[in-house]
Amino acid sequence: MNSLVVYYSKTGVCKTVAENVSSILSCNTIELQDNMNFKGIIGFMKSGHYSIKKKLVSIKPISVNLSEYDNILIISPIWAGYMTPTVRSFITQYKADINNADIIFTSAAGNNEKAFIDFKEYFNEANYIEFTKKNVQNNNYLTDLNRFLENNKVN
Repeated sequence: MNSLVVYYSKTGVCKTVAENVSSILSCNTIELQDNMNFKGIIGFMKSGHYSIKKKLVSIKPISVNLSEYDNILIISPIWAGYMTPTVRSFITQYKADINNADIIFTSAAGNNEKAFIDFKEYFNEANYIEFTKKNVQNNNYLTDLNRFLENNKVN
């Protein structure tokens, strides 16, 4: 299976996961970029509001043909219990070109089922796993990551 990793990372946690997935699968990565300023307390409040309200933001275009990949593995933080507006915007803009997608979420606390329910609105057959920021920072997630990729035939 020909896979591609697409990720958004504000703090570097999702970037770490994306780099590990890319290494395990020997595949390319694309980092999503938006034009928003989600920094500081105002940015924090805005990011939560945008996520809860499922708002879209302008993202920089990507330069690959997504339909050439069997599977797109999306890596996203969870903000206020939902996908980030940047990832939602990517999915909304490129969904027609995506053959299959799975998602890896990162969060501060874990147990964010509604984020996956939100994602399944776009990709009903998707698989997902969630890692806490602490587990990623301590590399206490790699066994579960490998199992997820293996069990879901992502390669």
